[in-house]
Formats: sequence, structure tokens, C-alpha cells
Amino acid sequence: MTACALASRTRAAPEIVIAPDARAIVVQMGARRNYAIPAAFAAAGRLEALYTDLAATSGLGRMARQLARLPLPDTLAAPLARLGNRMPPPSVAPLTHSFDIAAGRYEWTMSRAKSPRERVEARLRFNEEWSRAMLRQGFAGATHVYAMMSGQTLESALFLEAARARGLEVVIDVTIALSTERTIAQEYAAHPGWGAPPVTYLGAMGQDNPAYGMMLALGTRFLCASPFVANDMIDNWGADPVTVRVEPYSFNPRWLEVLNTPRRGRVLFAGSADLRKGIHYFARAAQILHARGHHYEFRVAGNVHPEVRVHPDAGLLDFAGRLPRELMFHEFAEADVMVLPTLAEGSAGVTYEAMAAGVPTVTTVASGSLVEDGVHGHIIPSRDGAALANAIEAIVEDRPRRAAMSAAARAKVRSLSWDDYAHRFLVAALR
Repeated sequence: MTACALASRTRAAPEIVIAPDARAIVVQMGARRNYAIPAAFAAAGRLEALYTDLAATSGLGRMARQLARLPLPDTLAAPLARLGNRMPPPSVAPLTHSFDIAAGRYEWTMSRAKSPRERVEARLRFNEEWSRAMLRQGFAGATHVYAMMSGQTLESALFLEAARARGLEVVIDVTIALSTERTIAQEYAAHPGWGAPPVTYLGAMGQDNPAYGMMLALGTRFLCASPFVANDMIDNWGADPVTVRVEPYSFNPRWLEVLNTPRRGRVLFAGSADLRKGIHYFARAAQILHARGHHYEFRVAGNVHPEVRVHPDAGLLDFAGRLPRELMFHEFAEADVMVLPTLAEGSAGVTYEAMAAGVPTVTTVASGSLVEDGVHGHIIPSRDGAALANAIEAIVEDRPRRAAMSAAARAKVRSLSWDDYAHRFLVAALR
């Protein structure tokens, strides 16, 4: 059974009733999704505790928040502000437990790491130390533990192992397709000269991440942001389809306030300018369109490696660098088309933002988006610069069609509020 079929079957099923005694410990690093998941559990009276690394409500997190207010060099102010902005909402704060010793040691070690291997090893050491600290804190009255598979680690793996041994449900949010590391390795090997690859377990250690097998053994339920992630788990990693559920993400409703008055031919690539996101295929599409006589603007808003910025094939691209949210609102307001020719994602947030802003989107199945081909934009094959160029041209050169896609995109996502997202995850996790 495919993940798409699973998603359809799940939607058609009768409403699931949450067990009356269900209470969850939420384990998460940082302030992901602005603490939407623990906030949803707290609102329903189902949050036993939030276990996190650092929070600005106490200890090192509070200290970082205070220090960030001082006139400090950017090299200090930026990381302090990042840590100091981790503010759980009032409903969650009293139930929040941070683990400052493990987190402080991790931040210090990562700041001194000189190689990808050192960074991966630091994350693994932290994950073990953090898990042991959580075990000392205990499970209290929890019946469920909610955690994430992110990057190089299954967060709190030892804690999850102990939870399963106690008979607790272990719900794992799979934030990105498990095959992403393989995809990254293949793409950078095939396209040298496009910057350094991001740090991955496979790249640093030379083998598939053993955390994936551990995740599949420990999890009783897996929440995937898109059919792309779910299909990858089932088809390539042997996950039991019965345990997999597709739950799309949501977006900040402020994107619905963006007034899209497009500059004709402004094509926005929103995301890190790397090979996983398909920056080289965007560069190829720009060359094709320029050769056809289309003098479009090819705008890139996101982190960019110096080698990418000066690559001979990227000469038509305008690199704006990473922009704060307020400036990204402006980018979407002027965009005619948003593109993300990505090779692997979980469910790319920029595709939701583009739809909410009324910007037609050209992307791939791998983006995990809600875009329907020909309705809200176009879905193109991965690794195909010509298909990307054709899709961009079709939208820019047909203004009535572009206007219809814009209206349809905004209407599609209008109902995906944070409240809806939180409720869906609550029901999916605690059934």
C-alpha cells in the first residue's frame, strides 16, 4: 500500500478518539514550529512535560536571552539571540524541563568542531548525554513520548528505548526523507564545484545512519509531513505501512497578508542555494530561458556557498543571500513564480508560504508540497532543468493562467491554520 493510499484511507476513516488517559512527553531540540506540538498537547490537557535542550525560561537559555540585549559583536550576539529566542508559550513553560549541562557542552563542542566528523560525533555524544539526563528526570504519568528523527540523530534514542521497555507508545515525527543523505552524496559526487555538501552522517562516517534502523525498531507510529517521506520509508527502508501516517505541515498565517503584485518575469528560488535544493538545475533553466530571449530575473534568497555564487553556470542568478522574514515577505510580494527544484525534503515550508502569498509554484514531488500540477503551479521531474524552464515560461507568458493559479493556491492553503495543524498532530499522536 502506498503512502498516498494510506493518506486517503486515513482521511476517510471515522474520527479517532484520543484515549482518555493519554498524556505525552514531548522531546524536541530548540523551538521547532514555535512549540506548536507541546502547545497543542497542553491546550488539550495532555502534556506531561516538554523535554528540551535549552529554553529561555531558565538556566543557560535565560542567561543567553539577557546577554543578547547587551551591545556585543555579531559573532556573539547572533548565537545568543538564537538561544534566547527559545521561549515556550505560557501554557508550556511550567511543564518545560531543559538540560543545561548537556546542552551547554554541546554548544561549546560544536563551536570548536573543525570537521564534519567532529560535528556528527558531537551530536551523537550530546544525544546520549541528553537521553541519560531525561531518564533521570523520569516518565512521570506519561503514556506516550513524541520525538523527532532529524538530521544525524534519532533525538533522545536511549530515552525512547526505555519508554518502549516500559510499554509507552513512541511517536516519531519524521522531518525529512530518510534517503536524503544518499541523494546528497550522489548529487555532489556527480556535480563537483558547487560548494561543500551539508554535514550528514553518511558523508562524515561513510555509512548509512544506524539511527534509521533504530527508529523503525522503536517507533510505534510515524508521522510524515508528505507522501514523499512516507513512500521513501515504506519502499526504501522497510517501514510497515500500518504504522505510517501522512500529516501535512502548516504555515504562519501572516503569509496570507502578503499582497502579491508580481514583477513580470521575476522568478524566485527560495531556499539554500545548494545541490539538494536543485540550484544547479535552476541555473540551467535560467540559461535555457535566456537563450530563448526571455530576460527574466532569476532571484535566489537563501544561504549560498562562495563556490556557488561564482560558478560559471550561475552567472544569470541574482544571489540575495539569506534574508530575514520581513524581507522575505517583500520577495514573495514581487515574485511572479516561486521555484524549488529540490531532490529531497520533508515538506518544504517555502511551498506553503508561496501558496499562501498567491505565488504560483514550480517544484518536484520531492518537495512534499500541496501543489497540484496545472492548478497551483507545476510539478516537474527532479534533475530536469529543461522541464523547469518550460514550466516557468508557461506561467510567466500566460497571464490569465498565472492569475488563476495564484487565486487557487491561496484558496488551497487558507484552511491550514496552526490550530488545524496542532489538532491533527494531537489526534494522530495520541490515538
